[in-house]
Amino acid sequence: DDHVGGMPYGLDLAVPETAHALAQFAARSDAPENMRVEALGLIEKWEKPDGKDYVMGLWRPLPDRDVNVAKSATQEVLGELLKTPSDAVRVRAIELAKAFGIDDQNTMFAIVSDKSASDQVRAAALDALASRNGPRAAEAINLGLDHSKGVFRQTAIRLLAKLPDAVAKLDHTLKTGSVSDQQMVLDTLASVEGPAVDQIEEQWMDQLMAGK
Repeated sequence: DDHVGGMPYGLDLAVPETAHALAQFAARSDAPENMRVEALGLIEKWEKPDGKDYVMGLWRPLPDRDVNVAKSATQEVLGELLKTPSDAVRVRAIELAKAFGIDDQNTMFAIVSDKSASDQVRAAALDALASRNGPRAAEAINLGLDHSKGVFRQTAIRLLAKLPDAVAKLDHTLKTGSVSDQQMVLDTLASVEGPAVDQIEEQWMDQLMAGK
C-alpha cells in the first residue's frame, strides 16, 4: 500500500471502508505513534470532516457523514488500542470512546484501577467513565483522590462536582490538599451551586485576607 509517513493514503474519505481502514491502521503496533494518533483524530472528525486534504493540504470540502460508521470502526479495534504500550494512542482511544459514547465501564474502571498504567491514561479513563455517570463513577473518582499528585488526582478533584457529597469532599480537599489541589478545588467550585459552596468560598477568602 501507498503510505505517507506510515499512514495509508489514496483512500476515499467519503466511504465507510475508510473509517475501518484508519481504525485498523491505528491498531498497528508497528506504525509510527504520531500517525496512529492522527488516524484516530480523523475518525473522530468523521461526521463533520475537515475540508482540508490531510495529504496534499488542499481545500476539498466533504459532506457530513454517518457518525455510526466511525463508532463501529472504533469499537472493532478498541480492545487492541487500549492494550497498546503507547500512552498517547491509549489516551486518544479513550477520548474517542468517550466522544462516541461507547459505554465500556468495566474496561475503563480496570484501567483506572491499574497502578501500572500512566497517570495520563488513568486520568483519561476516569474522565470517560465519569462522563457516563455509571454506578462505579464514585469509586473510580475516589481511586484518583487516593493518588498523591499528578493529572490523575487533578482529574479526580475536578470530577468531584459529579458526586452527591461533592461540597464536603471539595471542602476537605481544600483544607488538606496541596496548592495545586486547592487551585483545582476553587476552579471546580465555580461549577457547583448552593449556599454551602458560597460559605466555603467566603471562608477561603477570609483566610487569604488574613494571610493564613
